[in-house]
Amino acid sequence: MSIAQLLKRRVWHISDPEGIGVVCPVYFGRVPEQVERFLSSAILDTPYRFALLTCGSTPAMAVRRLTELCEMDYVASLLTVDNYFPMFDVEAQVRELPRKRVEERTSAIVADVAARVRRLESPTLYGRVAGLYMRLFPKREDAYKRFYVLPDVCNGCRVCERVCPIGNISFESGPGPTIGADCLTCGGCYHNCPSKAIRYRGEKSRYSYRNPAVSLAEIINSNSQTG
Repeated sequence: MSIAQLLKRRVWHISDPEGIGVVCPVYFGRVPEQVERFLSSAILDTPYRFALLTCGSTPAMAVRRLTELCEMDYVASLLTVDNYFPMFDVEAQVRELPRKRVEERTSAIVADVAARVRRLESPTLYGRVAGLYMRLFPKREDAYKRFYVLPDVCNGCRVCERVCPIGNISFESGPGPTIGADCLTCGGCYHNCPSKAIRYRGEKSRYSYRNPAVSLAEIINSNSQTG
């Protein structure tokens, strides 16, 4: 179940006799705005609630924030590729992925959830320091203005419009996409543009990454706010 689509359809009550899990990335040390909005209003009617946060180096204080938003029985984090291009060389992150032992860690989390383990991950010292830094130096509200489009490269496929989870991209004012001020800087348009026409001033690399286990069609189906 896609949180982006649940918000779109205004579905707030979910019930399951076995368990309900929330899986989401960490955005600059925080729980994504959409997830916050959903969990702030949702009723998860189940005997077991669990959450998994994916991140590149640390979930910072997002693990604690998640438990503030919703009573959880189990919360864990999983280190994966950090594809936040304003801060990281994404290609280098992909090369470093084997040392993060993703499959081993994922299997351990799956086993915990299957056994209905009740444990809340605590922020590490590094996570606390990182969380403090991110609060003191938050992401700029006008970060979306750093996106730009290569007009000679854009083919007008509108994939960026369809992968945006908040419907913040339009083609109304020109031949290429326009990214609005509500941008989450999630990078969905950047990483999924087939022609790599969407760029970002100050990007640490020009490498686009999508988890090979997830198809573009699946992302569109989960995120699209059009139609």
